[in-house]
Amino acid sequence: MAQRLEHKGYADVAFLFTVIARYYIRDLEEHTEKTLLQSSSKVTPINYIVYLRNYFKKQRNYLVFPDKVVDSIRKELQQNNIEIAEIDDRELWLDLDSGTDREDRYQLLCIEKYMRNHGIPEARFLTTDHRLPDTAQPFENIKVEVVDCQA
Repeated sequence: MAQRLEHKGYADVAFLFTVIARYYIRDLEEHTEKTLLQSSSKVTPINYIVYLRNYFKKQRNYLVFPDKVVDSIRKELQQNNIEIAEIDDRELWLDLDSGTDREDRYQLLCIEKYMRNHGIPEARFLTTDHRLPDTAQPFENIKVEVVDCQA
């Protein structure tokens, strides 16, 4: 399944899937194939993992409580020196105007808040979204770089 995800351009989700696959969750592969591989729109990895967690929790199709899966993902990311930034973002989301780029602006505001809280002067944000550099123009201290998903 991980190879199929990578082939479809979901290398980041494939990485997380290999962590999740260590746990027996009935119908995980089938549901992933139905919802992700047949989807016409792109999905962000962490949103998809949260979606899976909520879906399987509702369906009770798991033998291991999904929180263990989330903890396992955190541990795997930490072992690979990938930081999980936790930000109290309720106010950021509520203060945003609606619009097609609302989620993108929200991401950028979260990054900006994290940078401010940790004294980081500048950040580089890698994305596969070709529209994000335009959305990020007002954020002078966040450099957005578009990368190929296969990279």
